Amino acid sequence: MHPGRLRPPAIVSTKWTVNVNGFLSLPPIKALASLKFSVVLLVIFAVAIAKATFLESQWGAVGARDMVYNARWFEIVLVLMIINLILVLFARAPYKPRQYGAVIVHISVIWILVAAGVTRYMGYEGIMPIREGASTDYMFSREPHVQLEVDGENATSPVRLYRPGKLGLHRDLAPGGDKYRVAIEEYWPRFAESLQASDEGPAALRLTLNGESGVEEVFLLENERRVFGGQVMRYENEPLPDSAGVSPWGRLRMRSGAESMTFDIPDEMPGTFEQSDWRFTVTEFQAAFKVGGETDYTGDLSNPMIRVNITAPDGRQGEKILFAFHPEFSMDHSGAAEAFPDLDILYQFERGVIFGRDDDGALVARATQPLASMSMDDDTESGSIAAGQSFAVDSATIYRSADGGPAFMVREELAHVQALPAMTNNERAPSAARISVTDSDGARAETIVIKGDERGETIRIGDQTAVVRLGSIVIDLPYEIHLDDFLLLNYPGSRNPASYESHVRVYDSELGVDGEAVRIYMNHPFSHRGNQHFQSSYDPDELGTVLSVNYDPGKIPTYLGYGLLTLGFLLILLRDLIWPSRKGEAEGRTS
Repeated sequence: MHPGRLRPPAIVSTKWTVNVNGFLSLPPIKALASLKFSVVLLVIFAVAIAKATFLESQWGAVGARDMVYNARWFEIVLVLMIINLILVLFARAPYKPRQYGAVIVHISVIWILVAAGVTRYMGYEGIMPIREGASTDYMFSREPHVQLEVDGENATSPVRLYRPGKLGLHRDLAPGGDKYRVAIEEYWPRFAESLQASDEGPAALRLTLNGESGVEEVFLLENERRVFGGQVMRYENEPLPDSAGVSPWGRLRMRSGAESMTFDIPDEMPGTFEQSDWRFTVTEFQAAFKVGGETDYTGDLSNPMIRVNITAPDGRQGEKILFAFHPEFSMDHSGAAEAFPDLDILYQFERGVIFGRDDDGALVARATQPLASMSMDDDTESGSIAAGQSFAVDSATIYRSADGGPAFMVREELAHVQALPAMTNNERAPSAARISVTDSDGARAETIVIKGDERGETIRIGDQTAVVRLGSIVIDLPYEIHLDDFLLLNYPGSRNPASYESHVRVYDSELGVDGEAVRIYMNHPFSHRGNQHFQSSYDPDELGTVLSVNYDPGKIPTYLGYGLLTLGFLLILLRDLIWPSRKGEAEGRTS
């Protein structure tokens, strides 16, 4: 032996040491304790974290937790890492003082992983809304739960919903002891029912409209009357009637007591209508009213006006001038208001298009106003269509009223449509899921449930009636928080919030807390029974607060683990000062 080399300390072969060495020499344990296995686990861990980063940018934090952080395979990887670290720690014992830093780092990593598991399985988060002057002793879970209630018994299970479309996510629930399989078949983050092609239902036209609200796609059902930008549209899906469904010049509507009368404005003056001994004679029509003007059908219909003479059943007479777009400006002549106090009369004008079929079954239309058409094939004006003229509808042509109104294009004829669930671009639309429930006998039922709807949906499964809900559950707390006042502080001269805070009182009879005053504000939470209460949000009317409640039993152990980790790295950096290596040891390592 080299004279400068120190003799290594003798290892005492105690019974415990022999047993440990024997255990570590077993082939499966030896494989788990190998450094090669450590490297494999670290590579898997690093790839998983990188994957989670990309998934979070695509699906949000909920998606990253579901697919990686809370996934069963990732938990197995973490458990194997803990086992590997523990076995490696024992396999390389005993340690010299200069190795104490590395040992402490090793132990701290194990400690942090175990603390993370404590948080994962024992921690929870929730939301506590409180109105001013009210008290709350519960909170709502942050994570949604699928809930099944049968005969008053309720069973729940947390679910993570983030990805739209088919899911097939299932949970086994047993309300009252009876087992049911509850499956979330499909999920819509922004839910709405929209008309879609189907095997049953009414016929419809799919149109594209371009008006004041921009371009939109709409469905016009058969026998349906809809108004778009002041333009009435109807789809008869049968031979086109002789008129467009509404008069080109409007209608006169009257009501006297229980008697109701409606007449189209004639295209020649004068025009007389009689019903129940009432007589109405339209003596003048102006498409664009001007004082002193005469009957004129050729204007742009910017201010339609009619003059009507009225004769009551008892011979009373009078005259009224009516404006379609300005009914409040209607003028009485010859004492009409006094002569007919019980008569309501209104001039209504509607631009309209009616769709129907020709003798060969092809789609045709007729409008109450002139239309201009433009072909999309060559982007040129195709011509004009006179009011009341029937024309074949071309799916590659845009039609627009010559006197205003939205442009429209018929994109598709559908034999049957049905309102079916679908995604919408409306950010305010609720979330919803299609949920099926199957009992132990195989009886199955499904329904669509709106997330957050406390009423839920009632279904029938075999001979049982059940209620299905989707949303947060109520978590009872052993204490009560009373909101005295909520304060919203704005930046000077603006309505932009600078800070907001809640002044509350805490009541906990078990701990002897009776109205303890607490101020909760941003970045300054309140802690009670291990629950951290953060100022999260507030009600729109500023008369209520929303607290975020977090219970994290692994937080303090995790901080201790970080402290150990720091200590270990310090010992590694300072080991040459604390345990200076001897000259002989240094020479021995190089020989």
